Amino acid sequence: MRPILPVPALLAVLLALSHGRVAIATEVQGWFAHGGQRAQLDHGVALRFRDPEAGGQPRLVVLLAQAAPDPERGRGKRNPLGNIEAGLPFDAARLVLHLDDARPAPAIERLAFGGLVVVRPEGASLQVVDDRLRGDWQAGPEDGGRAWQASLRLDLPVVDLAAD
Repeated sequence: MRPILPVPALLAVLLALSHGRVAIATEVQGWFAHGGQRAQLDHGVALRFRDPEAGGQPRLVVLLAQAAPDPERGRGKRNPLGNIEAGLPFDAARLVLHLDDARPAPAIERLAFGGLVVVRPEGASLQVVDDRLRGDWQAGPEDGGRAWQASLRLDLPVVDLAAD
């Protein structure tokens, strides 16, 4: 009698189940640049949580980074985004996008990258479809003479930490 799964595959499944978590599939392609810094951003997570600094208001935030963020680090924490960012390597570049989720197509309200903070940047076309945040963002210096540029394509699951 042959096993349903080959032994190595079966061991991998059992190992994943024993840790209580299965990796969340994310797709990020692109880069963000400001001044002399340019970061290739290959990992990300979209988070929905209640922000204690904003009176418990729900927030939709996207964290893009050079290293894979672990959304489980934010589960049940007072500062979920800060806890998730603390789990990234110190020198890993990251871009944080705070989205206005009240619009039919979520708009970027604020971004933060290496000390740069921009309010209401233009150019993103993002949508939440089937609990996934999808879209493209292209922004160059020809778009209003900005000091920053972006070329990103996102397809990220929205991890709901608000239920915790």
